[in-house]
Amino acid sequence: MKRRKMGIFMDNIDQLTEKTSRDRERSARRMLRLSQNIDELMERSERELRQMPLPALIAGCQKESFEGREQERGYGFELFRRALQEKNDAAWEAVEEQYFTLVSVWCYETVSEELPAEEIDLFARGALVRFWQTLSTREETLDKQFSHIGAILKYLRHCAQTVVHDHNREQRRRERIKRRFYRASSGLDPRAFENIILDEIERSQIIQKVSYWMNVYAEDELERLVFRLSYEDGLTPRRIATLHED
Repeated sequence: MKRRKMGIFMDNIDQLTEKTSRDRERSARRMLRLSQNIDELMERSERELRQMPLPALIAGCQKESFEGREQERGYGFELFRRALQEKNDAAWEAVEEQYFTLVSVWCYETVSEELPAEEIDLFARGALVRFWQTLSTREETLDKQFSHIGAILKYLRHCAQTVVHDHNREQRRRERIKRRFYRASSGLDPRAFENIILDEIERSQIIQKVSYWMNVYAEDELERLVFRLSYEDGLTPRRIATLHED
């Protein structure tokens, strides 16, 4: 009797196991079909966005900017793609018009002193230029660099902050130049003193341009560090080696 009950129990276990296995297979097939459907929808959506007339895309981008991430439809990303990858002038003008105020706010939040609106505007335009120069020259497609519009805007904000920080460093550098030469200017002809200062300022501007190139294109972090400490901070090789023995 016990043996028969045990046999029935084992049969039930086997049937349940088979049913569970079949259910898992059906569930896996459903998930696969769902994944394929999602991929097809995404591909179709991407094709539709790429074929969309620019005015409709701009309108969608403006509407999308007031919605949350979960309502994102890809309008903004496609606008940046056309502007940066296809180098579409009209698309870039739309990017500037759409995001200029936001970039200005980021610049305003970064400055360390009260500045007139005109200077904030200059920072914002400088940030957009830096953003364009960096991303439009890369061979890698935009979707390989950024996963969504939020990531693009995060990088744009970084450009805004960098432009302001570069300006602040340049101002401090000019003040150091003036103070240094003022102390050493006893007996100098005023015109000669002025020329020396102008030469130093020109040198600092060249260093700033090289610094920008190093930040964008130099892949070795050590090279960037040595350049910054040598030319921007004025440290000697011995001092750099002492500070960074590792």
